[in-house]
Amino acid sequence: MKKAIIIIGTVFVLFAAALSIVVFVGVGVGDNSFYARVDNTKVKDVMDNDMRFSYSLPAVSSSGEKKTVEFMTYRRLREGALLKLKLLPLRGVTDWEEVQWNDLPDIIKSVFPNAESRQ
Repeated sequence: MKKAIIIIGTVFVLFAAALSIVVFVGVGVGDNSFYARVDNTKVKDVMDNDMRFSYSLPAVSSSGEKKTVEFMTYRRLREGALLKLKLLPLRGVTDWEEVQWNDLPDIIKSVFPNAESRQ
C-alpha cells in the first residue's frame, strides 16, 4: 500500500511539474502574437529595476481577439509605432518588436490603418 501511494504521489508531482513547464514556457499554446500601436499618452514613468516605462495598450491578435496588454520597457517607444507582442499565459508580454505596416497580417492592417498614408 505504501508503494502505491508513493508511486501515485510521484506521478502526480511529475505531471504537475510538466504542466507548469508547459504553461510557463508556452509550449503548444499556438500563435500568441498580438499587435498594438504605441500611444505615448498611455505610458507611465516607473522605476522598476532596469525598466523605466510602463505601457498599457489595446492590442489585437490575428484571430481578432482584443485585449489590453501591459508591459515595461527601458526606453520610451516611438509614437505611432506598430508592435508585435508575444504573450504567454500567466507571464504576459515576454517579447516585443517594432514591425512595419506592410509586414502586418491583413486582418491587423484593417484594425491599424497605415499612418503614413494618412499624412
